[in-house]
Amino acid sequence: MKELKMLVLTGSPSSYSVKRIVEEAKTKGHEVDTLAPTDFFAYISPIRSGHDRIYIKSPDNETKRVLSKEYDVIIPRFAGGAFEYGCSIVEHFSENMGVPTTSTASGLRIASNKLATCQRLSVKKVRTVKSIFANQPQDFKFISDLLDGPRIVCKTLTGSQGNGVFILTDELSLSTTLGAFSKIGINLILQKYINSGEPKTDLRIYIVDGKVSGVYKRFALDADFRSNYSLSKHGEPVDLTDEETQMAIDAAAAVGLSGVCAVDIIRDFDDNNKPYVIEANGNGNLRGIEKVTGKNIAKDIVEYAEKIAIKRNRTGNGTDNSATEFSDPDLEYCRTHSIAENVAYLKAKEGD
Repeated sequence: MKELKMLVLTGSPSSYSVKRIVEEAKTKGHEVDTLAPTDFFAYISPIRSGHDRIYIKSPDNETKRVLSKEYDVIIPRFAGGAFEYGCSIVEHFSENMGVPTTSTASGLRIASNKLATCQRLSVKKVRTVKSIFANQPQDFKFISDLLDGPRIVCKTLTGSQGNGVFILTDELSLSTTLGAFSKIGINLILQKYINSGEPKTDLRIYIVDGKVSGVYKRFALDADFRSNYSLSKHGEPVDLTDEETQMAIDAAAAVGLSGVCAVDIIRDFDDNNKPYVIEANGNGNLRGIEKVTGKNIAKDIVEYAEKIAIKRNRTGNGTDNSATEFSDPDLEYCRTHSIAENVAYLKAKEGD
């Protein structure tokens, strides 16, 4: 395979996951840049599609245009405050510039929003947990009964590594908590509590290129109900059932991230370990799953990036006219001016 130029779009170049992806890409002979989404800005052409551009900022204030041919593929690995900006840059690279990305902007947005994730799972008939989303609800007993309370899990719309997830144990805590959050304008997702047994566990399944790349069981801390390797530092290999395997694959597809997606499944201890998809993650950490399973997930991601880059090179799909540098000044003028200006310019040329 010829050497590819890859861009890992990240604000955390020193994170375990990014370093592993870069390491595997370089091992396979590829050139890799790690740049933050905020290093770029997008330009939309006033003429017609196919002439949109993207620029990169530099410390010396010399802005540089990035041609679509400069990168064969982009691997998004960002989160946090610049997340929405990053999604916009991914979308501009992929949709406007024709550069393939391992994750779509729309998929990243859906996976980052717990409500949107549950909605997509339900639409695609992937089993997920009973959920309620309501603005300033008042009938707390009705909510509790609908979610088979009194135990109810509450989640903020966004958050990772267990942040923004807590449990309510009775109607009083439900009413006071919802009342407090309503006053400060924060809506919560309310979900049925699923008992995963003791200790509390869930399954993290990494999907790459529409297949299961690795899976392990995560454990909660002794006094916590949230199963998360980043919190507990404890996990173990586990075998999926055929149903769970298909559920994970379907969940990644449902949110639009069949290329690269981490899917979380919980088994209901009180119902013969019946599985439910609880979350999808477009930026799932590789540390826990690689250390526990010994699987090379980073290599799988790089090989998927190779696959979509090669497909682009073979078919020519996605290449845009902005990759061409015009040497003819007439063509360059027409490309960067309005139709009326072009007509006047060409008429003037004819009169010369």
